[in-house]
Amino acid sequence: MKKFLTALTAILLFSQFSEAVFAECIGDCVNGQGKQTYANGIYGGEFKNGKPHGQGTYTFATGNQYVGEFRDGIYHGQGTFTFANGDQYVGEWQDDKNHGQGTYTFANGDQYVGEWKDDKQHGQGTYTWANGDQYVGEYKDG
Repeated sequence: MKKFLTALTAILLFSQFSEAVFAECIGDCVNGQGKQTYANGIYGGEFKNGKPHGQGTYTFATGNQYVGEFRDGIYHGQGTFTFANGDQYVGEWQDDKNHGQGTYTFANGDQYVGEWKDDKQHGQGTYTWANGDQYVGEYKDG
């Protein structure tokens, strides 16, 4: 019964990701350290009130992976999101969005280093193309 309640609590409180699969949670997936399987991937890390909160890793079934800080089930703080295609964002997150200082490296070798706001390049930044060309300057809304 305790395992069932733990899984049910995770479903009700953790809406950022898909519904939890009714599988045994390893550890404490309510308030502690645990590993929980969801329909679209697996989360391992710290939980608070049934949601990822603190340090953790979410590996999606697609091959994408986020490693970093969570707050109330969303990306918030420092983190790295690696896409299955090889792209990668390393930096600050706020409310599930790239926000603050960050580096986005594309699989083709291009790279943007600078400020982000609401998932868009915004503020001072440097875009370097794989061939070495660069743009250094101000970005506004991407």
